[in-house]
Amino acid sequence: VLYGLSAIGSKLCVYTWTEETSRFLPKPIPIDPKYTIDTSPRSRSDLDLLSTEGEERIRGIVAHIKTMCGQ
Repeated sequence: VLYGLSAIGSKLCVYTWTEETSRFLPKPIPIDPKYTIDTSPRSRSDLDLLSTEGEERIRGIVAHIKTMCGQ
């Protein structure tokens, strides 16, 4: 698993890529070559770092990354 984060303020969207599927989830937003347009739905940034649930989810991701790295 490869993790990616997109942050706006305290809200995060966690992207994952797995070797089995060779796909990012959620799907990346297409790039417009002429304009910067935020077309992502609000529900995409569902992780709030300032909430208890958000902190627990981030700690879980960090623990998973440490396990993958053998730490």
